[in-house]
Amino acid sequence: MRQKQKNRILHLECQITKDGFKIITQSRSFMLRYPDVIWKNYPQHHKSFLVDNLAYTLSANIPLVSSVNKIIYKNTSEPFIRPYIDLCIYEQIPSAINSYKDNTLQQIANFSKAEFCFKDDKVKAPPKTWPKTTKKKAILPLSFGKDSLSTLGLLLNRKVKPIGIYINDTVSPSENIIKLFMAERIETEQDINTSVVFNEIEKLNDFEYWQHPESCLGYMHMIIGFVLICLPFAYYYKTSNIYLGNQMDMDYPFTNKEGILTYPAPDQNSKWLSYANQITQYITGQAVRVDSLIKNYSNIALIKLLHENFPYLGQYEVSCDSLDASNEVRWCCNCAKCARLSIFMKAFNINTQSLGMKSDMLLKRHQKLYSLFNTRGVDQYEQSPQAKEQQLLAFYLAYENGQEGYLMDYFKKKYLKKATSQLKQLKKKYL
Repeated sequence: MRQKQKNRILHLECQITKDGFKIITQSRSFMLRYPDVIWKNYPQHHKSFLVDNLAYTLSANIPLVSSVNKIIYKNTSEPFIRPYIDLCIYEQIPSAINSYKDNTLQQIANFSKAEFCFKDDKVKAPPKTWPKTTKKKAILPLSFGKDSLSTLGLLLNRKVKPIGIYINDTVSPSENIIKLFMAERIETEQDINTSVVFNEIEKLNDFEYWQHPESCLGYMHMIIGFVLICLPFAYYYKTSNIYLGNQMDMDYPFTNKEGILTYPAPDQNSKWLSYANQITQYITGQAVRVDSLIKNYSNIALIKLLHENFPYLGQYEVSCDSLDASNEVRWCCNCAKCARLSIFMKAFNINTQSLGMKSDMLLKRHQKLYSLFNTRGVDQYEQSPQAKEQQLLAFYLAYENGQEGYLMDYFKKKYLKKATSQLKQLKKKYL
């Protein structure tokens, strides 16, 4: 449902419910709902502290995707997390606008001018008690992409029981249908504990809800939001670790369209992994930490790791970035992510059709989707020199194992000599 914004002031009221909390605004309620047992066992003070911080985290982007320039939080206090969220948004704007008409400095100015008014400025102290934790279990936000599935495999290898959490943002119906199906499969077929959090509040960050132009400016709180949402699970299961899927490529910078140095997803680089850990350690009294088991793996290495070491998990991979345009098909086969993951898979003789890819990504019509053949790249994840080098390596490995197609012929003609001369360094760097 689209919402036309008439009043530039938005009033938000938060109410704790029996299974989570809701934000009420403009006579509508937006729920964040946990499994009953998880929320029921989270103490009241912990809930109050969490709601103060999640309410801001899940709404701070609204001024960037709407005409709202002032948000009044009627019954939540100034959140402890606000400096982190504000910094996270400022640092992500240069990347978020790269594929759109937005201007970096204008959007930074827009966020700087936005007003956020709370019930009071008394930042609640974090909970004083946290249960004794164990390293035998760990919380894992699951997206069913290669990063979270590889992390899942590494946890199982270490004999750590994973508690998988899928957050249904309700904004992307086709994506959620596919991933909820995978969540059911992985729980049934692999006996992996998988819970679902229903997060309808995310609709307030959607440009379509406000009838604004398409944008990525509503997604800049996501990773910190995931960590906060996972805290009641960490409390219930008494886990000492929350593992994110932050990997090496997130530390490769690029220069955006306006000449500003940034990262593909700044909230997923090593600095923000450290910040996420700082936040969590503070809230839990050092009981829970945030880390990544794949921070030293490149994109291409993760495909190799997942499908060669954990093929029983690789069968569930859903990594397409355009699922809402795919008619609930697992891969749209018309975006840069489908292209690069396809060639990474072909590099290791992984059958892409068996994983649900219905198009041959080596056809001529897909050439524009590969950053190796398109010097400017096709999305922010393909802008860095390292992203192009991984595609160069992948095409060479695919050539070496006999993959065929128009783009393989094009590669041999234009790039084979370069790839051969750099092969040793590329393998050492990325594999």
